Amino acid sequence: MAQESILASSWPVTVIPNPVDCDVFTAASAAERVDLRGRLGVNGDEPLVLFGSGSRAAYTKGLDLLAESLADLRSRIPAARFMTFGPMSDELPDWVDQMGSIEDATSLRDLYAAADVVVVPSRFETFSQVAAEAQACGTPVAAFATSGLLDVVSEGETGFLAQGFDPLALADAVQRVLTAGEPMRRAARERAERLWAMPVVGKQYADWYERAIREFHERRGVK
Repeated sequence: MAQESILASSWPVTVIPNPVDCDVFTAASAAERVDLRGRLGVNGDEPLVLFGSGSRAAYTKGLDLLAESLADLRSRIPAARFMTFGPMSDELPDWVDQMGSIEDATSLRDLYAAADVVVVPSRFETFSQVAAEAQACGTPVAAFATSGLLDVVSEGETGFLAQGFDPLALADAVQRVLTAGEPMRRAARERAERLWAMPVVGKQYADWYERAIREFHERRGVK
């Protein structure tokens, strides 16, 4: 978008993603997932659909779109469990388990790792830390094909992207993730390590500064 801008089209542009602590947000083994899901009261075969909630920027976050998606999914997959983290909301149906605000990263990681899919219904995201953290925990993402989510979710590899902003298309994306199984979970973790791990992102910053300093000196004839 910067390169297409009248003002900034001549500026050098470098894209560096937000980092994810891949030593904290980690994938769970099969046995650990059984244990994590058991603590949440989820039976072995019940699909667990997870999403974040909250009142801030509700329109941008697409919570109104999510409501229709959830109702459709519940009719399609009666055995599915639905959980949310974030501020408690009176607008969610009583069949959604609200975990409330989660203050520590380890507990959030356990929730991501226990889920079968993380839904991000946002109309706009600059990056989507939730989608990146979920993938670091080996959990694929269903989201709309918009803004930063186009970069964060690899279509068909680490999740599925729905045409914006159709709630039923988002429900389709969730269902496709649920049928994708273990290969998509592995791909999600591998991509997070490759793109967003702190050493990876840190090196990109270091390389950028080194290049900027070198070019600064070259323009002024300094050796």
